[in-house]
Amino acid sequence: MEDKIKQLQEELKKLQKEKHKKLDLISSGKEEMKIGIKKDNKKYSVRDNRNRTFMPDEWKKFYDSLNDNQKIFFNFSINTGARINEILNIKKKDLFELDNKRILLKVTKVRHVLGEKKPTPRPIKISTKFSKKLKKLIKNKSPDDFVVNYSQPAAHICLKKTLKKIGIKDYYMFSIHNIRKTLETWLKSLGVDITTLEKHFGHDINTAKNHYIQEDIYTFKEKDSMKDIIGDLSERLTGKID
Repeated sequence: MEDKIKQLQEELKKLQKEKHKKLDLISSGKEEMKIGIKKDNKKYSVRDNRNRTFMPDEWKKFYDSLNDNQKIFFNFSINTGARINEILNIKKKDLFELDNKRILLKVTKVRHVLGEKKPTPRPIKISTKFSKKLKKLIKNKSPDDFVVNYSQPAAHICLKKTLKKIGIKDYYMFSIHNIRKTLETWLKSLGVDITTLEKHFGHDINTAKNHYIQEDIYTFKEKDSMKDIIGDLSERLTGKID
């Protein structure tokens, strides 16, 4: 009897897991994009390529198409490489080292695989240009005010709609996390070593190599464009300037 009960319990667990598995994949009409269908007939998108990064000219075209409020969030994203939740939880009081061109990310990802049980605050360097922008942005805010008044759904919707609007054909391959991957790839191409990147982005070297950093295919002109966008961040991270 006990064996029968255990068998039934195992079958129940399998059924519960099956409910959330990919049960069918059909073409979405877009290259490298499929639609998953669950047993309850709900659909979800499946991206074959999660490593799409922005070229500098794509980013400039995207950014120029945003309104002022949207620019605040996406400025944070491309200038820090922080995760979306890390950005949305930054308060004015976390920006107490702007004169030294540093900010503190207090609400960070809890990496359970490393035995972490609570967020570990992560100080990161920012560019001189971005530091000046932040000083203006927070001038009239109170210490406990959030710096960025935006939401995760709004950010994701804005990203895809704007990319589609400006003519990026594979706009559906982008998520907010791809901006984080973009900055890390850019910084690596501008000479920042992998150990420094690991500390700045808050993940391990293997994650950076396998899931973030893409091949350096950029021209000198494109690298100059990167510097126009992220300022002197690469020089600060390499120690070339203070």
